[in-house]
Amino acid sequence: MIKVVNLKKKYGDFEALKGISFEAKNNSITALLGPNGAGKTTTLRILSGYFYQDSGDIEFYGEKFLQTPEFKRMVGYVPENNPVYDDLEVYDYLFWIASAYRLGKKEVKKAIDSCSIGSIIGERIGTLSKGYKQRVSLAKAIIHNPRLLLLDEPTTGLDPNQSDETRRLINDMKKDKTIIISTHILSEVEMLCDDMVIINRGEVVLSGSKKDIIEKNSVNEYVAVFEGNVEIDFSVIEGFESVNKIISNDETIYRIKFYIKSDMRKDIMELIKTHNLPLREFYKKRVTLDEIFKELTEKNNGVEIENN
Repeated sequence: MIKVVNLKKKYGDFEALKGISFEAKNNSITALLGPNGAGKTTTLRILSGYFYQDSGDIEFYGEKFLQTPEFKRMVGYVPENNPVYDDLEVYDYLFWIASAYRLGKKEVKKAIDSCSIGSIIGERIGTLSKGYKQRVSLAKAIIHNPRLLLLDEPTTGLDPNQSDETRRLINDMKKDKTIIISTHILSEVEMLCDDMVIINRGEVVLSGSKKDIIEKNSVNEYVAVFEGNVEIDFSVIEGFESVNKIISNDETIYRIKFYIKSDMRKDIMELIKTHNLPLREFYKKRVTLDEIFKELTEKNNGVEIENN
């Protein structure tokens, strides 16, 4: 497990991190979410050992993280701008990286197989698509079999097929690693991540498992759409809290909230059937990560400085 405690970092007078704390579990993928300038990239750079924090602690698998080669070997890092040597062929580049870790052909082959890049190992990196460059960067980051893998915006700029393949590769890698990704793509979090940490203006505003966060931020609300102008009193149902009625064109929309957490669909449908009303559509409203994210970060006034 990776544990971050009260991490702070300033750039001059600007507080990029104001004392953030969170945990990332073993064999899982944790998302760092936040608008531009929130502190995501700064956090990853500190976790990688590239930056020093001003204060705060980082615990790596039960030990305090130190800026030493032994600890840095536990980390693999893929920055957002995907730095690679365009003039080198893929295999030569990866072999050079392996040599820096005093590793050999066996580790290079394993990284190539893990990232499905065997078909392009003789190609110059500069001639590759962005999707393949991303895979080469992933191979570079895992060649020394790190326990922690840090990925900054891993699918930005990729087409849908490339994004899906990159997510598949990342998901396969979590079997023996702790993975932390920074992203602002909510659909990516839905598909890929187990836990999430929302950062806004250098502070953690929400963290926990994806499932728990959605459940805790959900409201017991239902939407019923009727044909024509319909009048119905939902307050007769036990647990009723409020209702919002909207008349639009040739239909009436009711949004009904309950203060109790029980599933009220059966009770609502029984009331509708009793009145024999022309129901067009009925469903329980589900809160989305997009809604949660917007609510927590819409007042962000951070300045984008992290990639300067």
